[in-house]
Amino acid sequence: FRSGGAPRSPLIFCHMSHFQEASGEMYAIVERSYREAWNNVILTQVLGEADIVLVTTPYEANSMKKLGAKDEKLFLFPGGINDEEIRILGDEGEFRAAHNIRGDVKLVTFLGTVEERKNALELIEVAKRLSKRTDIQFIIAGRAEGEYAESVKEAASKLPNVSVLGSISDEEKAALIRTSMVNITMSRAESLGISQLEFMSAGVPVIT
Repeated sequence: FRSGGAPRSPLIFCHMSHFQEASGEMYAIVERSYREAWNNVILTQVLGEADIVLVTTPYEANSMKKLGAKDEKLFLFPGGINDEEIRILGDEGEFRAAHNIRGDVKLVTFLGTVEERKNALELIEVAKRLSKRTDIQFIIAGRAEGEYAESVKEAASKLPNVSVLGSISDEEKAALIRTSMVNITMSRAESLGISQLEFMSAGVPVIT
């Protein structure tokens, strides 16, 4: 209860999905000191007060219990990809028809938010090298807003073999993944993201 007797709102705590214990094998002394101080002083108080603790792996759940979380308050939040939806949603022929893509054209696909850290402009550079190939089309799909996205759209507009689709539905995403020849993700910040796993689940080769 808060001061005055008013009930407090439920406290839900979600720890970062890449949680690692403060191991000396993984972190230098300064970083390890910060993590140990947080875990031993602040995190233990948060876990003791929280009504629900969201975790993403059983390993993380065990770590949270060591730091004071009660087992009955831990909720394992499912992560990963929905490969069943990727397998059954959408229609590949309808997707191609809706976006004026010939059935015999091989698709090289970028899927994700069109932002600098995902480096979609690098895909444009690849497309330039293959601009004379009429049997290959580069697809950039995902939310495309802001200055960087506009630069990608402008660069793509000068090439006949690049299409920027913007945001697409789950049905279109599944159909696009299945009908792609290869996925290219030249991200500057991610070595392996959800998008690559989605293509892999459908048996599509990934370049990253």
